[in-house]
Amino acid sequence: MHTNIFMESFGCSFNQASSEIMQGILVENNFQFVEKIEDSDIIILNTCIVKTNTEAKILSKIKKYTINFPKKGLLITGCMPEALSNKVLHINPHLSIIGPHFITDILNAVQNIMQHKQFIQIGKRKEEKLCLPRKFQNPLIAKIQIAQGCSNNCSYCITKQAMGPLHSYSMEKIVEEIKNDLNRGSKEVWITAQDTGCYGFDTNTSLPKLLDSILKIPSNFKIRIGMMNPRSFMDIQEELIPIFSHPNIYKFLHIPLQSGNDEILQKMNRQYTASEIEDLLSKWRKLFSFLSISIDIIVGFPSETEVQFEDTILAVKKIQPDIVNISKFGTRPKTPAAKMKPIPSKVIKKRSTVLSEICNKIALSQNRNYIRENAIQRVLSITPGKKGGIIARTDSYKPVLLEDICDLGRFYDVKLVGAARNYLMGVVVKD
Repeated sequence: MHTNIFMESFGCSFNQASSEIMQGILVENNFQFVEKIEDSDIIILNTCIVKTNTEAKILSKIKKYTINFPKKGLLITGCMPEALSNKVLHINPHLSIIGPHFITDILNAVQNIMQHKQFIQIGKRKEEKLCLPRKFQNPLIAKIQIAQGCSNNCSYCITKQAMGPLHSYSMEKIVEEIKNDLNRGSKEVWITAQDTGCYGFDTNTSLPKLLDSILKIPSNFKIRIGMMNPRSFMDIQEELIPIFSHPNIYKFLHIPLQSGNDEILQKMNRQYTASEIEDLLSKWRKLFSFLSISIDIIVGFPSETEVQFEDTILAVKKIQPDIVNISKFGTRPKTPAAKMKPIPSKVIKKRSTVLSEICNKIALSQNRNYIRENAIQRVLSITPGKKGGIIARTDSYKPVLLEDICDLGRFYDVKLVGAARNYLMGVVVKD
């Protein structure tokens, strides 16, 4: 008889990749995953703690599952057990936990839970999660972890407490993993880490060198480079430009600016100025005319004044980003920012609303530019749409909704016929 497992995952693409690995290891050992929690014997929550609201949501679920399903095994994995194990075990002292450096111990954890034994494994170690079994969320998308931890010490970030210092994975193993995934039929490779830009800083190599090795693989596929912290991006950007020109690389940058005010950036310990990133992104837009730019902004960092918030608005308007991930500041435990005096939540909420409206208008304008200036695009059909149709990606990683009947994993020429704030609409150009 199979042991049934229900799993919920939260957070970034790195965490999603960890979930796929844990599921793959368990499926290989004859465990079965179910869609309904009621059908499960064991519940796994793979957690994220970047934001206060995500933390609160997960802690609420732990409490709910402890009360509603007392006979089911409960395992908490991801960042929360490492950084906030006291909060987790306070809710349920008997549940099991695995930190983000012990993902490959998932089988041992589940086997202990089956025997009604508590399993706790937290702490730091160098664990490379490559060339392992995986249960793909989408077999066309290979989510490849290239490093764990980062070289930054941002004053607001709790993730560093969980992930620790930078540990870059073996370039040879990364390339081997990608070759295996392409041979299985993957068409899109996500390069993921806490900061992909600092890959290799600890091993005398670099992200551009890694990408150069990956691009030597003889296959028709696309690479999406994950988030690069601005300081890391600044250090490698000249070397990255010729690599970025390759047709297999999505013309997409995710650079978390966080604030447009230099005094706030200094308090955040971000180690760059707003103008440095504005100028750099402007340069890249000139080099790659249809470049998609995604930025992150934290609204309401402690001591942020209205004038400093206006600096952020001005920076956003100058950059004209396609995507802005807005976070309302929330204090994270044991961080330097937790000791700073917070500003009122109603002020943060108001600023977030103002910035969201501005960003939505910019995003729509950017998408409309595609209709006016570049109406025919080569796209890769990658996933079914949530409300029907197919979602494809342009060379700059813009999502295009296709109503046509298309095969997933194929490249099509499409005519862009409409633009919404967060996607384009297109029709396939027939031969």
